Amino acid sequence: MKKPYRIEIEPDPDGGYVAWIKELPGCITYGETLEETLKMLEEAKELYIETALARGKKLPEPVAERKYSGKFLLRISPALHERLAEMAADEGVSLNALVNRLIVKALSEKEIAQRINEQYEQLEQRLKRIEELMKTQYVSWNVRSEFGKSRILKPSKSLAQKPSLDIIGPA
Repeated sequence: MKKPYRIEIEPDPDGGYVAWIKELPGCITYGETLEETLKMLEEAKELYIETALARGKKLPEPVAERKYSGKFLLRISPALHERLAEMAADEGVSLNALVNRLIVKALSEKEIAQRINEQYEQLEQRLKRIEELMKTQYVSWNVRSEFGKSRILKPSKSLAQKPSLDIIGPA
């Protein structure tokens, strides 16, 4: 049961942490602290493995223990095969080299897009927290985002309504 499965941990927007094991679908837990979360995840993993074995299910090997040859069979349409072969010939590289480069590029772009989305979500959460603070504290804030844009955030208060947040264009 002490196999080196991959652990993923993310902070929960409402506090605490969410953790899961990628190779064991549904093996997920929550804790207030990192230590508590890791302890609970270890317990969840043990129960997951116990239950799977009791039901006669085969457990996946941890990714770290898998061996990869660097080769796999890929079936594509004849038209795509022709197009890729022509691209490889035009670039003066082998078909394998071209497809390898295209896959690496696509994976890199996906990872970059994921990072941008994560940063955007974090920025949105920070702005929501600032809005909440500004509802209770009547101060002006100059907020500079990670994307280099600056905004002046000022609470507005009319006698007829509760305070709200005005976002005034680039500072």
